[in-house]
Amino acid sequence: MKKKLINTGILSLISSAACLSATVVPVDVLVVGGGTGGVTAAMAAAQNGAQTVLIEETPWIGGQFTSQGLPASDEHGYIENTASRSFSFFRTLVRNQFLSAYKRSKSSYSYHKVFDPGNSWVSRLTHTPESARIALVQLLKPVVDTGRLKIVPNTRATTVTKTDDGKRVATVTAETVDESGTTVTTVYAPKYIVEATLLGDFLELAGVPFSVGIESHAQTGEPAAYPGDPDPKGNQCFTFCYIVEYCPNTNNTIAKPPLYDHFKKHYSLNGYPFRHTTPEKMNGFWQYRRCLAAAQFDDPLIKNDLAIINWGSNDYAERDLISATPAEREEIRNEGKQMSLGFLYWLQTECPRDPEDGGGKGYPELKLRTDLLGTSDGLAMEPYIRESRRIKALTTIKQNDITSQPTVRAKLYDDAVATGLYFSIDIHSCVGDAKRPLKPKHPGSKATKPFQIPLGALIPQGGSNVLAGQKNIGVTHLSNGSTRLHPVEWEIGEAAGTVAAMAVKINKTPEEIRADKKLLRELQHTLIRQGQPIFWYIDLPWDDTAFQGAQRLAIDEGWYPSTKHSNFLPNNALAKKDLEKLQKIEGLGDLTTTCSHRYAAIKYMQTKTPEEEIKD
Repeated sequence: MKKKLINTGILSLISSAACLSATVVPVDVLVVGGGTGGVTAAMAAAQNGAQTVLIEETPWIGGQFTSQGLPASDEHGYIENTASRSFSFFRTLVRNQFLSAYKRSKSSYSYHKVFDPGNSWVSRLTHTPESARIALVQLLKPVVDTGRLKIVPNTRATTVTKTDDGKRVATVTAETVDESGTTVTTVYAPKYIVEATLLGDFLELAGVPFSVGIESHAQTGEPAAYPGDPDPKGNQCFTFCYIVEYCPNTNNTIAKPPLYDHFKKHYSLNGYPFRHTTPEKMNGFWQYRRCLAAAQFDDPLIKNDLAIINWGSNDYAERDLISATPAEREEIRNEGKQMSLGFLYWLQTECPRDPEDGGGKGYPELKLRTDLLGTSDGLAMEPYIRESRRIKALTTIKQNDITSQPTVRAKLYDDAVATGLYFSIDIHSCVGDAKRPLKPKHPGSKATKPFQIPLGALIPQGGSNVLAGQKNIGVTHLSNGSTRLHPVEWEIGEAAGTVAAMAVKINKTPEEIRADKKLLRELQHTLIRQGQPIFWYIDLPWDDTAFQGAQRLAIDEGWYPSTKHSNFLPNNALAKKDLEKLQKIEGLGDLTTTCSHRYAAIKYMQTKTPEEEIKD
């Protein structure tokens, strides 16, 4: 089959001659980018039988949790009860690293039902990036050991060729820098690709239609969409995270960064105390993303607290990273690093000290840890990215879909494959905000409802064999503010990997799977069996005996206890109104009001014979 060579000016490219001379490696699923969603996509694809390769530009897989330096994840209050099986396993693996290596303090039992090494106020589990990296390696080990998954770090896609119709990617050329510094070129011939790069760069490389930046109200109709013209460069700020240790009675002040005076106007604690609580602000800045709390341990090996610094004061929004050339990207990254280090210098020298710490200015006790993020300067390998390119998808999730719905849940999708929730549509400062002629409407105070991610949001328009695998799905600038978070990316990736593997297995495209109700339900049932919730219940963890039946009753039969709350209430007796519907379902005709919701869910699953393997 003839192929077209595609390249762009954004990424450095290799010649077509080099592409033709390299060995072509056939693969079922190629995951481009080892971010949070990329990891789970690779895991799910391999678990479902696909020969899978994961390529990642940095030495570390994990994205937000690791190379971006933010394992103190933004998450909702129900996460311990609603996380997918794989995300729950990941959290257990992280916790076990600390519990097996260090002695836990008695006081740590009084804070949360489950152990949190950092005892922060942004998350139920805060920890170091290295512990996340180790947990992810452990999570992937079974499929790596089978040979179905190969992980290739220090690798980026550089060119693609496409099929004659220009729709599908035929080959992907990737460059790997090995341990000796030598560049090795490999050409992959994938059946499907999951795009999980930092900024959605592969979408541009592969010619997949995408949106980027701020849309206008005229484009999306969203209540809080910008009332003026769209701005493709108006992306959310990025942040270079780092970790500091609080070392009492020491002076660890860094040299004043060259751009300190330029960025100083941004530095503030925003009214929060540094580390002591007050009646007005129950938590201090220090506890916000603390990743190791010494008080959680009774162990001489842990003497001081560690905290991740990711605050509005080191959010960089002066220039757009996505649209920049490689040289400009390096400049912008360096400016972002200067802003972050400047904030540290401000914290050490000018930050108001709490009265309990003697008042005055500066916390020279803060020590930049240069040994925890795999870099020599102590800053994360990559900036924490809040917004990337977004595919023009079969389904675009908009602001109203996750906020303005008449019931307790957000818009329900027949093709749901994942779930998500955050307390708001979280929009940080954006590039160009100060120069925009009209004042943007901020949606942050508008709480989101428990929402679903539809399969259509993972599939680009135009028949490509590329699937979106993290924050690059079919969303708008606004709705991305809720779908970009760690737990949501995790589930998006698992869904993308699962559908890619199914598409390979049955020789059907994701579009065909979505359009065929039987195939769509099989995909959804697979996800449910894997422990991924696709319908919202806040009281039904993946390992509950009623989980699968409750999920399938909602998805297959449209039955759930209430539109006014998101509980399944497994031990509650069935109401008469529920019996009218449930008794019409095959195998449930003998239900009575003495039966519980749990009984109905379990019995429903008992009526289902193990689904036959779908043949090609």
